[in-house]
Formats: sequence, structure tokens, C-alpha cells
Amino acid sequence: MRFSLCILAASFMSMAACGSNDDPDFVDGGGQPGVDGSSQAACSMTPYGSCRSNDGFACAEYAGSISQQQASTQCGNFGDTTWSDAPCDRGGTVGGCQIGQDSPLGAYCTTIWWYPPTTGETGMAACGTAGTWIPGA
Repeated sequence: MRFSLCILAASFMSMAACGSNDDPDFVDGGGQPGVDGSSQAACSMTPYGSCRSNDGFACAEYAGSISQQQASTQCGNFGDTTWSDAPCDRGGTVGGCQIGQDSPLGAYCTTIWWYPPTTGETGMAACGTAGTWIPGA
């Protein structure tokens, strides 16, 4: 149970932590806006899709300028996940971690929502300083 949560969280966090030293506008750490602040704008947009772990413990929403096809492909790369063209069901979540990212794919935002038996404390610890913690419903 916790292993799959950690794998999914680590996968989403690594997307937000990857950077390119050749591009001065590329952020090398999630949750921080790029030079033009476009990832902040992406985090204020309505999510257009989600990637749910098949064990039901986590779901990540996507918003911003990357396409649904790009986000869906990323979701499939995580393994044991299912893509949806709808946002995550936030009912019963313990909380979420919102990560803005300026990337070669464009500015986008991922919010990872966790569900019981994960606790808010566990989710908050996984979020760490990579993103912004949002209390659950």
C-alpha cells in the first residue's frame, strides 16, 4: 500500500524536479514559478484530466499548457495507473500537493490528491518543499 503511494508520489515529484541547465526559464524544482510566473498561472486553471493509481490511494490532476495527450502519456509511463479526461474525485481526500512546473512541454500544474488509509501527515511529508500542501475535503 505505502509502497505504491511512495512510487506514485516519487514519480510525480520527479516530473516537477527535473530541469534543464541550458534553459534559463526552466525551473529546477517544483512549486516555484518560472521567470514569467507561467506555472503559477497554470495552477490557477481548471484541471483537464487526471491520473489515478489503480490501488486507489492517489490521483494527480493536470492543468496548464501541456496537452491531454502529453499528460496521458506521462500517466501511462508511471505504470499501474489509469488516465481520465476528468479531474480527480476530491471527496474523502486527506489532502493534495500542488506543483507548478515550467518545462519544455509548457507551463503546467500537477496536484496530487491522497486518499485514506494515507494520512494527511504522510501526504504532507511526501509533498515536502516540492509543492504547496492543500488540506483535504
